[in-house]
Amino acid sequence: MITGDWLAPHNMSAGVENLLNPPYDAGKLKDLWPQPLWEHWLSLDGKQLVGLPWDMGPTMTFYRADILEENGFPSDPKELATFMSNPEQFFDMAQALKAKGVYLLEFNKTIMDFYTGGEGFFDRNLNFIRNTDKYVEGLKLAQKVKQLGLALNNSAFWSDPGKQAVASGKLAMVYYANWIRDAIKDAAPDAVGKWRMTHLPLGQMVSGSGSTLSILSQSKNKELAWEFVKFLLATDEGQKAWVEGGNTPGYKKAWSFPAYKNFTTPLTGDQKINEIQSEAMEKSKATYITTPLDAKANEIWNKGIDEAIEKNKDPKAAIQQIADDIERAVKADKDNLKADYGIK
Repeated sequence: MITGDWLAPHNMSAGVENLLNPPYDAGKLKDLWPQPLWEHWLSLDGKQLVGLPWDMGPTMTFYRADILEENGFPSDPKELATFMSNPEQFFDMAQALKAKGVYLLEFNKTIMDFYTGGEGFFDRNLNFIRNTDKYVEGLKLAQKVKQLGLALNNSAFWSDPGKQAVASGKLAMVYYANWIRDAIKDAAPDAVGKWRMTHLPLGQMVSGSGSTLSILSQSKNKELAWEFVKFLLATDEGQKAWVEGGNTPGYKKAWSFPAYKNFTTPLTGDQKINEIQSEAMEKSKATYITTPLDAKANEIWNKGIDEAIEKNKDPKAAIQQIADDIERAVKADKDNLKADYGIK
């Protein structure tokens, strides 16, 4: 089992089987996964599949339904998703609740994360892809969050003030994949049953890269390993413990398995949360192509975005400046990668 972080430094499949090759021929199965998830686990040149994608982990909204209802806002998951898809309505709600000491955002940059989540920095030809109007819009909204003071500016689950805010209802929304459930319960045990899950605000759908099940090239039992991988992915029994642990299978057929489809958790009452998760995974289109350039690009990106928010820089100019800074910083490494992969 390999997480998405493993792939980024090298984007190669040294040490694991290429499952596109015989006897696996996994390419025949590609339509059984959302396209962005399948693409993520291909090597940079797209010629090797390092493993069958196991979970996807879309970023969702966890929210206090009781607090929204008490303040006259939609509390039903579908109604709230529709309401929050309108930026003006989302900001009006955030301002109204802030006036009562309730926040909907952890950080000024949280909204920007809706726009960058699930999408990398480069495509397979190593073209930089985060310099479009989409990211300009995200930065503009993040700057608005700061100007209006709409963020708590404390980590919800990795700081004491954040945990206290979750426990007291001062922070009424958090945006994470399903694995955050236990952290919410630990921070706010008295609010179990009052939370619900829905889509992200502003109509954003963010898929995750999750993890993959791979077969070591040095394995002496490759055939048995392949059967085991298929058992874990393609049976209700294989998926049951994974789902109960807070994970979300990327294998589409698993979405109809009873263990997944009928799953409920005390945290969100009787809501069948996986129905809305499946919808998010189906609609997510952004693909995170990992490259050895990502770590350097990420460092420059985060620093540039933080500075643009703090100094209220022109969003379009700021995004272009960040893109230029990244291109300069990775040029030598990019040229070497292009030569290695025959990219023009």
